[in-house]
Amino acid sequence: MIESLGQYLKKEREGKGVPLEDLARSTKINLHFLESLEGDQWESLPKGAFILGFLKSYSREVGIPEVEVMRRYEALRPVSRGEEHPFQKFRGVEVRNRFFLFLLIALGLIILAAYLSTR
Repeated sequence: MIESLGQYLKKEREGKGVPLEDLARSTKINLHFLESLEGDQWESLPKGAFILGFLKSYSREVGIPEVEVMRRYEALRPVSRGEEHPFQKFRGVEVRNRFFLFLLIALGLIILAAYLSTR
């Protein structure tokens, strides 16, 4: 059976004699989140960069090679079809209501015309 990332983290932490409560204090990661990491309960963790930050802090504090943790995370992390990159929506203007966009541009042009007429 393949060892999950959570099982690996827990085994390494316990092997080094680090209590989970001490790890929560030293990393300033909520105890519930650490329990979720070790239990492979990805749905109860914040998404995106938060998980990476938690894993990096965890590995540094326990003394696990960060590269190994990240490799295991990439190999074993759950793939969510609905998850998008947090900055993806900023690559282009995403406007659901084109009328609002038209009003915004018209208002800008009116303000520009008013400014230029006062010069």
